Amino acid sequence: GGNGGLMRYEPATEKIGFLHLPKQLGKDATIFDLHLDARQNLWIGTSNGMIRVVLADLKFGEIPDEIPNGSCQIFQTEPANPHSLRYNLVTSFCPDPLEPERYLWVGTKGGGLNLFDKTSGKFLHFTTQNSDLPNDVVYGILPGNNPEAEGQSANTLWGSTNRGLFRLTILPGEKGAARTYRFRNFTALDGLQDDEFNTSSFARAPDGRLFFGGVNGLTAFYP
Repeated sequence: GGNGGLMRYEPATEKIGFLHLPKQLGKDATIFDLHLDARQNLWIGTSNGMIRVVLADLKFGEIPDEIPNGSCQIFQTEPANPHSLRYNLVTSFCPDPLEPERYLWVGTKGGGLNLFDKTSGKFLHFTTQNSDLPNDVVYGILPGNNPEAEGQSANTLWGSTNRGLFRLTILPGEKGAARTYRFRNFTALDGLQDDEFNTSSFARAPDGRLFFGGVNGLTAFYP
């Protein structure tokens, strides 16, 4: 939502509660994506950084409450820290297909694709300058494994940008070696709706079909 706030709806009681984001993000911060991980951490992607909150610490009231400072971590770009979030406008989250407990993929609208290591608190950046990422505006990230396809390896991610779609294959390192990452990019010439996609326009169906929306309609496919 806009205006720096979260809303929660409880179906059992039909009650609605409101919560303001931390003041450090600014009053005009807009929320673009939410992700709840297996440890009940709520990750919030906004126009001015991202937040990690322990879900149990959130208390929604009829009058908007603020997230307690001690109950959240705020991640923003720090020019002097090369391991910080590369760009503050966070569009999307996707758990890592190989190590979801440790890694979280973060899409940014201008800073490329970021990989967040929850254990170290550091970000690894994938941009047009240091990788084969097609564009530094990453709108949506979705897991590529298709549960309907037998024997398919669950080590890919798909993402939408302003220059087509990318498929990222993650290869685990052997005997302590670092993981490796391979991009393959697709454009309108491959049958996409267009090269340019849109913010907050992506979804994964229960059967594994991926949808990415752009300036000329939807691109839908089974990975």
